[in-house]
This record gives sequence, C-alpha cells and structure tokens, in this order.
Amino acid sequence: MLDVRTNGPVFEVSGSLDADTAPRFPEAVRRTDGDIRVDGSRLQRLDGAGLTALVVARRVRRERGRELVVVSVSPRRCAASAPGARSCTARHHRRTTMADGYEMLSEDHREVERLFDTYRHDPEDSIARDICSRLSVHTRVEEAALYPALRRYVDGGDDLADVAEQEHAAAKSIIARIDGSSPEQLFDLVTELRSEVEHHVESEESELFPQMRESGVDAGVLGAEIAGARRVAEANTAR
Repeated sequence: MLDVRTNGPVFEVSGSLDADTAPRFPEAVRRTDGDIRVDGSRLQRLDGAGLTALVVARRVRRERGRELVVVSVSPRRCAASAPGARSCTARHHRRTTMADGYEMLSEDHREVERLFDTYRHDPEDSIARDICSRLSVHTRVEEAALYPALRRYVDGGDDLADVAEQEHAAAKSIIARIDGSSPEQLFDLVTELRSEVEHHVESEESELFPQMRESGVDAGVLGAEIAGARRVAEANTAR
C-alpha cells in the first residue's frame, strides 16, 4: 500500500512504492504547481518500478520548468509475505538498494588517480589515452547529472557550478592538446592534466558533495541520474 500525504510543497510518502503502487505516484504529483520535495523517510519498500516512477516524475517536472527533489530515501526492508519469501526478499534487496551517486563519482576519481599513478611509473601512450577517455565520460556525466542539482538546491550553487565547469573546460583543453601531441610532449601534458584534475577532485569531494548532501540532494536518486547520464556519455564516446 502506498500513502501519499501533502504538506505544502512536501509530499510525505510511506508504505510501498513498487510495481503495484508506482503507477499512482506520477498522478499524485502531476496536479501540483511549483517545486516538490518528496520525503521518503517512511518508505518501507522501494523496487525498480518505484525508482523509475521517481526518476520519470522528476524528468517530467523538469521539462515543465518545475523541480522534484527526493530526500531521505532509505530502502532497507522488503515485506516477506509468503513461505519461502526470505531468499526472494534478499534478492530483491540486493537488486533495488540504490547506488550512492556521490560514491559513484568518488570511485571514478579514485580510478583516474590509479591510472595517473600507473602512467607516472609506466608512461605508455595507451594509458594516457585511457585517462583521457575516462575523464571525457566523467565530465559529461557531472555536467548532465551533478551540476544541475548543484545549481538548483545549494545556496551559491550557480557560482560553484560555474567554477567547476570552468575547471572542466581547462581539463578538456589539455585533453585536446594530448590528442594532437607528439610523444615528446605527452608526459608533460599528462602531468599538467593530473594537476588540474587533482584540484578539481579536492574541491568536489571536500566542498560540493557535502553541501549537496546537506541541501537534501538524495544520493540514491542522484545515482540513478548518474547511471543514465553515463550510458549516454559512453554511447556518444563509442561513436
């Protein structure tokens, strides 16, 4: 059962948001003007259909110039209602617990750092190209999924996003130079790129991510947005 209660712009959602109840959710928010904040702290169950309903509702509202932000979603329990449901519930939990978007981006950062370390000790052209490819995807993902939320929900977010995008532009410029560089230039350019990326990562992880969490940008919903943006970015890179 899904219960949706409104308190001004806040929608308090409790019970189950799953394949059975998810079709009700978009209709519940469609009639509301202005921005919406969905409080999912009382949700007991959330499956793939429920997550899809949240993401779709958010995209639809954005297309109409409105916003929907989800806070306090913590899908930790699934109902076991029939004999033998224990193993099914465990599979369901593994499948539907949402990835933390901030951790996803931080892991991208760690992977690129490992590649930079590898290149420093073994400066192969293929490693440099791999670094550039990963960074190209990562910057597109952040610009599509992270910075719009930063601008929308964090005080001073426009300024923070502007700075971050300027740092992206600097990194992209170096990557373009790497693409056309001679072997003699490559090591110095990769070193320059590493310095630019390290500064950017430090700023994001120490300043942007904490401020976004404190402003209520839900890690799970952000993770879903990042996953979608990554699929698009990787598809475009492969062309």
